[in-house]
Amino acid sequence: MTTFDKVTIRDRKEIVSFLKKNSEINEEEIENLFKLQSHNSVKKDFFIGWCIKDKEKKVRGFLGGITHYSPYHKNKLVVNMTNWVVCIKFRSHSLGLLRSFTKNKSYIYTNYSASENVQKILPHFGFKVMDDGTKIYNTYQNLKFKLDFGFKFGENAFNLFRGTKHEIIIRDHMNMGGIFIATSTERGYLFFKKKKNLFNDLFLIHVINFSPSCFKNDWKDICTFSFFRHLITKIFIDSRLSPRGIKYSKFKKRNIFVKGLLKNEELPTRVFSEPLQKLIS
Repeated sequence: MTTFDKVTIRDRKEIVSFLKKNSEINEEEIENLFKLQSHNSVKKDFFIGWCIKDKEKKVRGFLGGITHYSPYHKNKLVVNMTNWVVCIKFRSHSLGLLRSFTKNKSYIYTNYSASENVQKILPHFGFKVMDDGTKIYNTYQNLKFKLDFGFKFGENAFNLFRGTKHEIIIRDHMNMGGIFIATSTERGYLFFKKKKNLFNDLFLIHVINFSPSCFKNDWKDICTFSFFRHLITKIFIDSRLSPRGIKYSKFKKRNIFVKGLLKNEELPTRVFSEPLQKLIS
């Protein structure tokens, strides 16, 4: 009999083995699915994902998630979908796996990296589009030639937000390799490097104390910091959060989805769902 089971830390070896055999994901990325969850602050409701098991209790499918408790949504658990892999013989159970994955109505579910096929499926399961793509900016077009970037880094930046509702979210991402910077006026920015090569791309995950005008004021400092300190040539920002009045170089259309928000609740940003293993530098 085929069953749908919530994955626990005890399933780690079998999930890693299954994904190695049935996907193009390398072992390091697979291991990071479990490492990320052990690093973040999810303790009372540990969530890695759901799996399909056959009658012999062997894993035949997996849908993973990265989670955080959101201080912006009454401390609900926000679950972002990651790897969705199912054996060919068990593909007929794929939608059942998704249904099990999203069955807890007290959670908020997001997907920031849906393939074309998954984008067609999600709306039938109650997901709504919250953004239609990503804007890409060239840092070298917005440089200030100065040594002082005007930011605090790492712990010094984090200290500005101790005791605030942002503290746990910031610490979670710093523990997972995130770059956190803050201005002297206590506006904070979370980044992750997107590629492992000499010229990295930088993904802006979230802006703390966000407002379009503040973002625009900080923009040249952000580009200068990114280019000279991290050799970043491009910054990727969700379309709805991009700084107004700043020209972007390219638009990458890919719908971003959410399920489980109550009416008038704030739309989540990538801070609740990434970094994925591919975004860790």
